[in-house]
Amino acid sequence: MNSYGLPVFRNYFISLVLVTFSILLFSSCRIIPPTPYFKTIKNDTIINTILNDSIQSRIFKEDLLAISIISANSEEDARYNSVALAAAGATAGGASGYSIDSDGNIEIYQLGKVHVVGMTRNELKEKLQKELSLYLKAPIVTVTFSNRRITVLGEVGHTGVISLQEEKMSILDVLAISGDIGVDGSKKDILVIREGKGRKEFKHLNLEDKSIYTSNPSWYYLKSGDVLYVQPDINKIVSKEKRTRNLQYATLAITYTSFVLLVIQRVTSLR
Repeated sequence: MNSYGLPVFRNYFISLVLVTFSILLFSSCRIIPPTPYFKTIKNDTIINTILNDSIQSRIFKEDLLAISIISANSEEDARYNSVALAAAGATAGGASGYSIDSDGNIEIYQLGKVHVVGMTRNELKEKLQKELSLYLKAPIVTVTFSNRRITVLGEVGHTGVISLQEEKMSILDVLAISGDIGVDGSKKDILVIREGKGRKEFKHLNLEDKSIYTSNPSWYYLKSGDVLYVQPDINKIVSKEKRTRNLQYATLAITYTSFVLLVIQRVTSLR
C-alpha cells in the first residue's frame, strides 16, 4: 500500500467505525416511556362498579384479635389491658392477640367468655363497649386482626409480608406499601394466588385497564393469605439487555479502532 493509500484507507476506516458506533449508541439510548396505571381510563371518567365499599370481614376461629380498651379511668384501663396481654396468645410468626377457642369464644377480664366468630370487628367493638360500660366509664374499644397477612413477591420496591389489620386492603394499597411496581415489573400481568375451600385460585389482573374495577371486584380487595406476585415485563428486560449489549459492542468497536489506527500509524511511520 503506497503512502497515499494509507491515509485514504485510514479515513475510510475511521468513518465506517464512527457510523457503526453512532448507530449502536443511538439504538442503545432509546428511552422506553413508563407505563401508567389505568391508561384505558380517560380524563374525568366516572365508572359504575360493583365494588362493595362497605365490605365487612367476619371473624374466624383462626384469627388472633388485638383488643385495646380505654376509658376515663386509666388505672382500670391498665388492669384490663395488662390482663389482656397476659391472656393473649402468640403465633410462631410473632403475632399476638386473643386466640379463639374451639367454640368460637375469647375470654375477657370480668366479662368472661365472649362469642366472637361470625361477627365483624365493628360488631364486636360495639358489643364489648356496651358490656364493659357496666364496669368502666365511657369505654372505647379498638379491635384489629393480628395474624392476617398478605405476601408480596416479584418486581416491587421491596417484597415481604404485609399485616392486614383493617377490614379490607386493595391491590393499590398493597403496592403502595411495597414501594410500587419496579421499572422491570409488568402492570398488565399481576398474579393473585388465593387459597380457600381446599383449593388454590390463580387470577391474572391488568392494572392498565379499568376492568380491575368492573370485572374483577372480588380480586381488587385482597384477603388474608393472598399472595400478590408482580411478574417481570419480558419486553422491558429484553430491551434493556439489548441496550447493554449494544454499549458493549460500541466499547469493543472503539477499542478495536484505536488498535487498528495505532498499527496504521506505526506502519506509516516506518515508510
